[in-house]
Amino acid sequence: MMVSMGDLVSSVRASAARLGISPVDLLTAMSYETGGKLDPNQWGGAGGRYLGLIQFGPEEQRKYGVKPGMDVGD
Repeated sequence: MMVSMGDLVSSVRASAARLGISPVDLLTAMSYETGGKLDPNQWGGAGGRYLGLIQFGPEEQRKYGVKPGMDVGD
């Protein structure tokens, strides 16, 4: 599923506001974690076991319910 830039920007702004951080800083971290692809369904990291814009590890995926195909706002 392709994410629109508008959806991504809106979601980043909302998440940054909830976290009390800069949306630019959050988007920068996401870009770094995804190698600039900004793909919420990207697998990577050690053994290709990390998922998403901030590359949740297997334990965090279980803890936070992160799954492939989730809406970027989730």
